[in-house]
Amino acid sequence: MPPIPRSEKDSRVYVGLTGLLGAGKDTVGKMMADLATAHKVHVRCYNLSDEIRDELIRRGQAGDGASRSTLIAVGNELRATFGGGVLAERIIAKERAHIVENGRPDLVIAAGIRNPEEVKTFRKEWGGPFTFIMVAVESFPEARAIRLTARSQYREDAISSSEVEQADQAIGIDACAQMSDWHIRNDGGVEQLQADVYDFFARRIAPVLGIAVPDA
Repeated sequence: MPPIPRSEKDSRVYVGLTGLLGAGKDTVGKMMADLATAHKVHVRCYNLSDEIRDELIRRGQAGDGASRSTLIAVGNELRATFGGGVLAERIIAKERAHIVENGRPDLVIAAGIRNPEEVKTFRKEWGGPFTFIMVAVESFPEARAIRLTARSQYREDAISSSEVEQADQAIGIDACAQMSDWHIRNDGGVEQLQADVYDFFARRIAPVLGIAVPDA
C-alpha cells in the first residue's frame, strides 16, 4: 500500500488497545511506539489504568502501589458516577492540554480500554476527520497464565488473575474486542509478535502518516 502524502490526508493516527490481563497490551503498545519512533514519528502514550492511579493520588492514597482489586473498585466507582467513558474523557482532556504545551503528535496510543463506552468516547473525539483504530490483543489462557506467573503480579494482591478476568468481562472487555478494527494474537513468541505489530504499522499507520516502510 503506497504512502498517502500528508497534504492529502490528516496526518494523525490514534490507536486504542484492549485485551484481557496478560494478553500483552502494554508490550504491543511499546513495540508500536518504538517502531514509530524509529521512523521519526512523534508518539504519545496513555494507559487508562494510570487515570485510576491518578484519581487515587488525588484522594491522598498510593497510586503506584495500588492493588488490582483497588484499581477495579475505583474504576467501577468512577464509571458509575461519571459514566462509562470517564477514563477516556480524562485522557482526551489530558491530550488536549499536551497539544497546547508540547504540540500535536503524529501517533497517540491509549492502552487498557475495558468498557465499550470508552471505545465510543474515543471514536467520537478522535474519529471522523481523524483516524482512530481499535486493536484487540488476544492470547490463549495458558499463555496469559504463564506471563502472569512470571510477573508475580499477584504475590501481594488479594485478588486472583481469574477474578480480574471476570471483573474485566463484567466491565465489557469482550464487547471492546468485538468493536475492534484489528486483532493481534500473542501466542507465537516475541519475534512473531514483533512481525504482527510491524504488519499493523505498515498497513494501517504508515500509509496515513506518509511513511514508506519495506515489506517484512
